Amino acid sequence: MLRFLHQVSNGETECAREAGKGLLSLIDWVSRRYMKRTGLENPEKELRKFAMHVKGLPFSLYRTHRSLSMQASYAAASDIGAHHAAAWLIKVDLLGAFPTLQDRARALVTYPRVRLGNDNLGLCKLPWVDVFNPESEKVKDTDKYINPASQEMYAEFYNGMLGTNLTWEKIYEQTDHDINLQRVMNVMIFGKSTGDNDWVPDRAIGPTDDELYDAEKDFHDSEISKISGKSFEDVQKMKTGDKRELLMNFRKEQLRDLIQAYYRERGWNSNGIPEVETLERVGLWDYLTEGTKKKIVELSS
Repeated sequence: MLRFLHQVSNGETECAREAGKGLLSLIDWVSRRYMKRTGLENPEKELRKFAMHVKGLPFSLYRTHRSLSMQASYAAASDIGAHHAAAWLIKVDLLGAFPTLQDRARALVTYPRVRLGNDNLGLCKLPWVDVFNPESEKVKDTDKYINPASQEMYAEFYNGMLGTNLTWEKIYEQTDHDINLQRVMNVMIFGKSTGDNDWVPDRAIGPTDDELYDAEKDFHDSEISKISGKSFEDVQKMKTGDKRELLMNFRKEQLRDLIQAYYRERGWNSNGIPEVETLERVGLWDYLTEGTKKKIVELSS
């Protein structure tokens, strides 16, 4: 791995040079070589099931099989691709912080506000993520996992520097400009297929073969029991392939539903394209070029 990193850095081989351009270029390069060598059809669709990336950006650390919220975070909430910087939801999701689909969709909006808000202030996230403020347990009518007591400290800093009198919620809402501007950039690149790129590979959703299913058999069987309404004992009698297909289809449908709920929460259409009213509301519309405005209008109608 270290040798390959040096090869990429120095562009020493054809493979390394393509890898340096990102996973999309590497998939295309592997596909071309495969077709030339075998004379068979383009394997790109099959490769995309396994290449761990979103929008060309490789996955950061987290294994997302058991966290629907983290799958959606990588797929759609982080417009740069599969990066946890925008919405790091896996821990609180597994702790049961989001009991409903709407709770998850809302978190995909509120959590990036805090992370990007910290970035915009030039301050470290450590006090609100890695060091939990015990006073946050006492704060009512909000998500304690966002560490609201520490956010109030950030607000004091912001207001003290700028002479404003804003709550931390209002300060971080300003990051909606950032998210929508990034999404406009996505739209200019991907066009009407913008939403198609808001997806994660099968490997990030669940077991892609029977051996992977069996490696976590009890957990998967328990989930199948809930999905199908069958007893755990009856599920164990089913063929692994049938169970795996049922599980993957269910998880993909859940992810599709959550991404659509996230779009609605953001004020984007079903293809992930911001509505004109949304861009006007966050104050971006007047700053876009006429060509960009025209494209947004065409694609959001």
